[in-house]
Amino acid sequence: MFWWTLRRLKSKGWIARREAAEKLGHSGDQRAIGPLIEALKDEASWVRAAAAEALEDLGSQAAVGPLIVALKDDDSETSTTAAAALGRLGSPEAVWPLIEILGRRPSMQHAVAESLPRFGDRAAPILCEGLVKALTEARERPDFEDWDLILAAIKGLEVLHCGEDLLRTALDLPSERIRDAAAEAIVKLISADPRRFHELTAALEGKNESLQLSAVLAAGQKLGSAALEPLAGALKSWSFRVRVAAAEELGKLGEGRAVPALTEALGDTYHYEREKVSWRGATIDDAWDVTEYPVRDAAEEALVSIGGPGAESALAEYRAQREPRARPASGWES
Repeated sequence: MFWWTLRRLKSKGWIARREAAEKLGHSGDQRAIGPLIEALKDEASWVRAAAAEALEDLGSQAAVGPLIVALKDDDSETSTTAAAALGRLGSPEAVWPLIEILGRRPSMQHAVAESLPRFGDRAAPILCEGLVKALTEARERPDFEDWDLILAAIKGLEVLHCGEDLLRTALDLPSERIRDAAAEAIVKLISADPRRFHELTAALEGKNESLQLSAVLAAGQKLGSAALEPLAGALKSWSFRVRVAAAEELGKLGEGRAVPALTEALGDTYHYEREKVSWRGATIDDAWDVTEYPVRDAAEEALVSIGGPGAESALAEYRAQREPRARPASGWES
């Protein structure tokens, strides 16, 4: 039976080859490992994916190297199956290749996130070592461009719930998305421990924009009504992103005590100009400039959500006094 199944792995039809790979994986026969490794190069993606899963079922460390190569397969099913297989096999040499493939393919995030915890305590030191090297290179090389690799390593540490000290060293990098990702991971670590909830308040009052922003987004969920005062304070942050987020979170809390702070935010001066058109298919020549006040808009929406006499009074006064937005001569607006 084994040899007959092995011969079918060379069949002309890809369905027969796929079925043969599946049966060999279920056979538990270690003699199938070599042929299945060869099947990782099959011209049919379904066969390659089946071979990767079969190698996972057989559990041989001899498959680790070929499965690492299979991570780069153009077929997403094959690469994600290879990631799952590597997680189950648990060889430390697969940890950093998983991070590298995540850096190149963000779509692999779910597969990598499921695989990394299977490596146990062996994964974190490898991740930290690789991230230290990447961070050092990012600081020393003005032309550094591999930010996706750093982002993937940060996501890896987030999945493993470790590396907070190292994550904090990424908060001063020139890439905003890296700073935001590191801050998000740090705040998740803090939020996972109720004994550290006071650190969320400290982060809300801090000066690091990314950390403050992530703390704002977590505060309402973790602190409840106790977040009201720190969030109100965040409405005075130097960062408009933080002010917008704080207004939105106060709206979600829905407490009337936030009305005075949000009313004051209706006078926020941060603004920018953008071009707007009045109908679909319009060209740049049909556009006109509109002044946007994102913090004011967020505060207005929050007051609408909170409701009540105080909020309604503040909204009425604000809407009566604000300048109308510029409109084209036709008066139509998208």
